[in-house]
Amino acid sequence: MKKITEKEFIEITKDFSDIQQQLVCAYLALTKNEKNWPKHGVIKINQESWGFKKHGAGVCFTKCATGELIDAHDDMEKSPRKLDAWRIQNYLSSIEEMEIELLGKHYHSHNDDDIEELLRTCHINN
Repeated sequence: MKKITEKEFIEITKDFSDIQQQLVCAYLALTKNEKNWPKHGVIKINQESWGFKKHGAGVCFTKCATGELIDAHDDMEKSPRKLDAWRIQNYLSSIEEMEIELLGKHYHSHNDDDIEELLRTCHINN
């Protein structure tokens, strides 16, 4: 299991938010009529291909080369950079199991409660 610092965790969440915003904006640009949003396909961001699948109120993006997962499960139009425990936990689970140490406590990247507490403790919100 990879061990990361608070600073690295904050950087990962920032990068996640940036990529998510690019993906959501590219997806929303595919059509101006939300009732006709594509259900699946591939888009390119920074010369990298990402597959997408529409579900419920959101879209799940998967990086074709690595399997990284970004699930913009709600509030896409209003908050394309939105961070929450579900999104971050799913993303971290798709890249590598990590342990984050903060103030003497160890947090696990695959645990929703740990991620939620980390987001709160690190003052990461939208």
